[in-house]
Amino acid sequence: MKGWIKRKGVCWMVKAALVLLGGGAGYLYHALIGCSTGGCVIAASPWLSVLLGALLGLGLATARPDAWKTDAPGHERRDE
Repeated sequence: MKGWIKRKGVCWMVKAALVLLGGGAGYLYHALIGCSTGGCVIAASPWLSVLLGALLGLGLATARPDAWKTDAPGHERRDE
């Protein structure tokens, strides 16, 4: 039981860290690159930049790494 809680806790913490890093990257994008005219929808508002960065971090956190492998189920290799 203790090992299960530890594994689930670490997994949750990694996902939260990726979301926070994505939000931080969104804010840095706004602060460093930004949009001086306000015409850029993403970079015009710091809140929107942070939100979109956090969503990208969430997408990375919830992506299944085994889906990217070519030997994953459903991607059988054909020997020619």
